[in-house]
Amino acid sequence: MSIVLALALAALLVALFECAARAAPPPGVDPNGATARWVSRWENAKQMGCCGITSDCRPTAIRPSGTAESGFAAWIDKEKYGPSAPDKWVDIPAVAFSHPEDVNPGNTSSDDNVTGVDWACWFMMHVRCAALGAGI
Repeated sequence: MSIVLALALAALLVALFECAARAAPPPGVDPNGATARWVSRWENAKQMGCCGITSDCRPTAIRPSGTAESGFAAWIDKEKYGPSAPDKWVDIPAVAFSHPEDVNPGNTSSDDNVTGVDWACWFMMHVRCAALGAGI
């Protein structure tokens, strides 16, 4: 096996483990309900899945950010996201939104968000997916 193939396989295994690490939905969210179904089919602009409600996607605060490519930052904290979370505002890349061209500080929601609250998925030390609720 080539070194490149071995490294790719190792990265895939790490990603799968990271997605499965928490295995419990956020408090108050039915793992079989509408929110879970929405998260399970959610993809970012690169058409990469966002892992899911039982792993790394959580409702959280999102605010405008002057330093982020997307114009937004998400609050990523240990309480919601686990011990590897930084407990700080993290800039959201534009590709984290399903349709980054439609996301701007004037919008009230994004990505067909059925919950009405902000969501972010923390995956391998970055915001992989994000959706605005009705409050921005």
